[in-house]
Amino acid sequence: MTLLSLASVWFTACGVSSPPLPPERPGRVNAAQLTATQRGAQIIVKWSIPPARRTGVKLQRIDIYRLAEPRTPGASTTTLDSFREGASIVGFIPLSGTANGDQTFIDTVDLSKATRLNDTRFLYSVVYINQEGQPLGFSDLTAIEPVTVIPDAPTDLRVMPSQEQLTVTWQAPAKNIDNTAPTEISGFNVYRSDSTTKGVLRPLNATPITGTEYNDHAFEFGTEYTYTVRAITTVRGNQLESADSHPVTIKPVDIYPPAAPTSVTIASANGTISLFWPSNTEPDVVGYNVYRAESANTPDGQWIKLNGRLLPHPPTSFTDDRVQIGKRYYYKLTAVDRFGNESQRSEAVSEQVNP
Repeated sequence: MTLLSLASVWFTACGVSSPPLPPERPGRVNAAQLTATQRGAQIIVKWSIPPARRTGVKLQRIDIYRLAEPRTPGASTTTLDSFREGASIVGFIPLSGTANGDQTFIDTVDLSKATRLNDTRFLYSVVYINQEGQPLGFSDLTAIEPVTVIPDAPTDLRVMPSQEQLTVTWQAPAKNIDNTAPTEISGFNVYRSDSTTKGVLRPLNATPITGTEYNDHAFEFGTEYTYTVRAITTVRGNQLESADSHPVTIKPVDIYPPAAPTSVTIASANGTISLFWPSNTEPDVVGYNVYRAESANTPDGQWIKLNGRLLPHPPTSFTDDRVQIGKRYYYKLTAVDRFGNESQRSEAVSEQVNP
């Protein structure tokens, strides 16, 4: 297998980027901010298509070209002309006529020839093809020097829900993607997507996680989330990520009732009984229920709920005017959250009705 053909199967892996070469053919439709980065055994090429209204060009597809060259000290000296003569097409992206904006191409590589790849630099360029099938010229070049000693993806990803957080755990990889060991892991990144990100993974941690657990507090019950984790290694001062772990999707359901109301006080005046209590601290509490009985020993199922609708939160008070003067009544309260979970009943309080 030649070095160039080897490069064509190795391309997906992430590496250390060199600065792009300057353009040689001004006036062509260029690929703005063309970059190549490595993630596991993938090279990820990204760029932006100028708006069609600015260029006046409608596109049919984008061809992606790659050239493998020996890795020499410093930046690549390959010119656009020599690239055009030696590069091979490695893939294409079909487009609608008015396509514009960010584009991504992923090339997966075979790391079985790690020694040869460690001496290789890859150069990339993209070519826009218009609606008539005519190429519009090569874009500027971007370069990347692949790294073969990158950890495998983390394994055994799990997400455990609780009332306060979603706990994400995983196992660190035991070997590198080229089957060597041990791994040089400097941390992990946790990513999450949901309906608001339209499937795009967003990083949750601001700095690498040194353990194998992350507690996600920024979530909402009833929303579906997908998690994945990447291992990080540091090569020549650059942080490189592994491939994604197998994703885990979870839609947490709130099955956690709030705490029972406490510190309930009771008073009677003018033939009524009034109850007062402090608000629950849980943010999802939406109201309260009041139950009454004529004996403290009345079984729970025989207490009568006095309110037809939830008592609002706040205020936290209730006046019972359906009472008889001189009679003693017993009361218990519950808190209810927005998912309908009802707390245990509070301690009973009682009062005799005063005229």
